[in-house]
Amino acid sequence: SIRTSDTWTHIAVTWDKDDTYTYSSTTYNGNQTIYVNGTKVGEGTSTMPGSSSIGTSNSMNQTRVNNLTNVYLGTLSPSHGMANMIMDDFAIWSSALDDNNITAIYNSGTPSDLTINAGNYDQQGNLVGYWKMESNTNDSSSNSNPLTVYNATYVNDTPST
Repeated sequence: SIRTSDTWTHIAVTWDKDDTYTYSSTTYNGNQTIYVNGTKVGEGTSTMPGSSSIGTSNSMNQTRVNNLTNVYLGTLSPSHGMANMIMDDFAIWSSALDDNNITAIYNSGTPSDLTINAGNYDQQGNLVGYWKMESNTNDSSSNSNPLTVYNATYVNDTPST
């Protein structure tokens, strides 16, 4: 979840390298889907799932998939400057989540424990890293993946919509 002003926004992005996406009568390999507050707002394909371009047949860079390296939130890299935002509950899975998983994770704006399968959320076994940002950057998944945060200030503010 990301907070701007006094409003929390839940953002989820999936990347399914085995799915296809058709744009202007051309089918591409890989599909990125973006959800805001549990609702699908767009999909497409690109060289990397964070890109906004349409029309390349490349899938996500395997080094990033296998090593969780160079994943930046709020910037392209530390040298590009950082966004001024508040973030809570950041997670990465090894499989693309479907619409039902995203809706269950959003949970009408109430955070839930992603380390437990519940309702339509059934991806606990594919959880690679889960950082709740509760006064630290500890990985709440069973994988103990490190997270580096730049210029962070922690607050105790439960997300609400």
